[in-house]
Amino acid sequence: KNYFCSRLASAYQEPGSSRSRRVSKYLVLCSKYRESYKRLSAGRVQSPVLGWIIESYEEHRRSLSKYLVFHFKDLKIMAKVPESLRDLITQDNVIEVRINVRSRGVSEELVSPPPPYTTDTALSEISSVLGISASQVMKVLQELFEFGLITYHRTDSVRVSDAGIKVAREYLSKKFGESWDKFFEGRVWGVGGAHECIRPTRPIDAETLRELISEGVIEIPRRLHNMHFRVYDMIFRRFIASQMSKALVRKRSVEFRVEVITRDSRRFELPPISKEIISEVVFDGFNKVLKSLRVYQVPDDGLYSSEGSDFKYYVESVYEVPLHTEASVVRTMKERGIGRPSTYAKIVETILKRRYAFSKRRGELIPSLLGREVYNYLTEKYARLVSEERTRVLESKMSSVESDESLYNDLLRELYEELRANELLGVTGYEL
Repeated sequence: KNYFCSRLASAYQEPGSSRSRRVSKYLVLCSKYRESYKRLSAGRVQSPVLGWIIESYEEHRRSLSKYLVFHFKDLKIMAKVPESLRDLITQDNVIEVRINVRSRGVSEELVSPPPPYTTDTALSEISSVLGISASQVMKVLQELFEFGLITYHRTDSVRVSDAGIKVAREYLSKKFGESWDKFFEGRVWGVGGAHECIRPTRPIDAETLRELISEGVIEIPRRLHNMHFRVYDMIFRRFIASQMSKALVRKRSVEFRVEVITRDSRRFELPPISKEIISEVVFDGFNKVLKSLRVYQVPDDGLYSSEGSDFKYYVESVYEVPLHTEASVVRTMKERGIGRPSTYAKIVETILKRRYAFSKRRGELIPSLLGREVYNYLTEKYARLVSEERTRVLESKMSSVESDESLYNDLLRELYEELRANELLGVTGYEL
C-alpha cells in the first residue's frame, strides 16, 4: 500500500537529497490528495509501451555527441567529432574549416513508391508531418470515414481493391491526359484480409474536394476544417502515388574530407563522410504527385574553405538517440506486434492522460516520475505478466481465437492458471 508515495517520501528524506519542482509537486499531491494515487495501473499493452518510453529517454540522455555541421547551400553535412577532440573543437576555438570534396561515381536508380497507408503508418506519418497527436489524427480519420471521403481507417492491410485501382486510374487519366498511362501502374500490394488500405473513395484531390464542397456539389453533414483537408490531402497523395510508376533518379556518390584548424594553428582531420545524394530526377513517376524525393545541389570536386563564402559551419551538440514521439511509439507497436489498429492511438492517449509521460512541444515523450514508479512496481512484482513477449504471445492467441483457429476455452483456462500462479485470483485492485 502507498508504494509510490512512501518510496517518494523516503528518497527525499535522506541527508543531502534535493527536490526538483516536479518531485515537490508529487509530495504535495501525496500528502493532500492521496485518493488520486490509490489505484494506479497500466494495462497489458500500456506497460511495455511505457517501458519503451522510459528506455528511450535513458538512451537519449546517454547519447550526447558533438558534431561539426556545415551547409553547402541546401545540402547539410554532419561530421562527428571524436571524443578525444571534443574539448579542442569548439565554436570559439575553431578559426577555419577546409573540406575536400571528391566524387566517387554517378549512378541511376529506380525508386519505388511507398505502399498506401495502414493505421500505424497513417498515425505515425501524419502526426509527424502535421505536428498533431495520434489521438487527434485518429479523430480526423474517423470523421473523414464517417463523411464517406475515405475507406475504413482501422486496418493493418495495404491491400488495394479493384474499386481503389479504378479511383487511381480515373484520377490519373484526368490529370495527365494522353500521357497518363506512362504514370499509371496499378498495384494490389497485398492479398486477403477483411479490410483494405486507407484510401480516398473518389478520384478527387483535396483542392478539388474543397471547391466541390463550397459549390454544394458534394454535401457534408458537418463543416470541414483545414486539418480535415490537410489529412485528406496526405491520404490522397500517398494512395495515388502507390498506383503510379517508379521514379528514375540520378545519384552522385561523394566523399567529404574535413580538416579543422584551431586558434593555436593545430590541424585535425575528422573521419571522412561518404554520401549518396540525389542530384537529378530523370523521370518523376510517383514523385509527380507525392513530391517526396528531394534534389540537392552537390558541390563540384575541389577544396573549399570557410574563410571564403563557400559554406557555413557551426559546432553543435546532438543527441544521437531521439526521444520517442507519439508517431514513433505507434510505429514501434506495429513493428513489435503489440496493440491493434483500433487501439494504437488510445494506448498513447491513456499513458498521457494518466500522467505517466508528458509530451514536449515537438511531440517528444518524457516519462514522469510517477510513470517510472508505476512501471518499476509492475516489473518488480509481475515481470512476466507485463512483459512485451507475454503481451505479444497473448495478442497472437487472441487473434487465433478470433479467426477460429483456437478455442477460447483453452485460452481462458491458460489465463486462469496464470492468474492463480501469481496469486491474483479474487483480487479486485492494489493500492500503491
